[in-house]
Amino acid sequence: MKKMLETGETPSAKVVGHIDRCLSCLACMTTYPSSVHYMHLVDLARKRIAETFRRPFVDRAVGALLLAVMPSRFGRAVRLARLARPLAGILPGPLGRMARMVPSTRAGRPLPDGVVCPAEGERRWRVAPLAEAAAAVAERACDISDLLQRIGLSGTSPPEPLSVAYRSACALQHGQNVQAGRVDLLREAGFAVSLPAEGHLCCGSAGTYNILQPALADKLHDRKTAHLEALGADVIAAGNIGCKVQLEGVTQTPIVHTVQLLDWAYGGAETARSYDQK
Repeated sequence: MKKMLETGETPSAKVVGHIDRCLSCLACMTTYPSSVHYMHLVDLARKRIAETFRRPFVDRAVGALLLAVMPSRFGRAVRLARLARPLAGILPGPLGRMARMVPSTRAGRPLPDGVVCPAEGERRWRVAPLAEAAAAVAERACDISDLLQRIGLSGTSPPEPLSVAYRSACALQHGQNVQAGRVDLLREAGFAVSLPAEGHLCCGSAGTYNILQPALADKLHDRKTAHLEALGADVIAAGNIGCKVQLEGVTQTPIVHTVQLLDWAYGGAETARSYDQK
């Protein structure tokens, strides 16, 4: 990266391959010397590659498809992919992998746009979508575990004393350093929480990494799943939809979002029913 950025030379296919294999999990930021901002260097290197390196046609087509779908049409794409799921075995390359990743059933029920969920009891905070200017939103943005810790939770214990294997999303533990807060929230809610070995390693989802780098992604999720299942927990808590989708295909242990467990512990009946159905 240093040579490419300082000399201005066009990157070779070998260099591009190395950069493409970076997960952007940010584990480098918590492992290597803190004075080196690898995540910014990788972003600069990828920008340079996008500007100077011409990828093969198939790679360009897949990249264009993901760029068109991910930011604003993800829900529609998931519905179409669910229809294509029975054909996953005959669809070529990334298309087949995307179809296989889509769950066969829809989990949960999304809220319509514009719905306000009133507080139960005294109103202390308001959570709203990114309708303000980006800079103002960024100043107020925090992970939901930070918000819940500030608010303080109180209520009943979970319906049964579940043991939970906690899978921390890479961006949370390496980028935002909020893993401990989520574990504390789960334990305070009455769950027995355990952490897997090599918890700093990525599961291989990493945005679109599991589509663009399937061989490496499969090795990572097999390794992560083995560590999680070794804990013998009743349920796996994951705070990222990518982690959840990546792990669901290779483990029989139910996987739920951390907030679903907290909601269940403090009286959320719908979450309990969803879990019972699994």
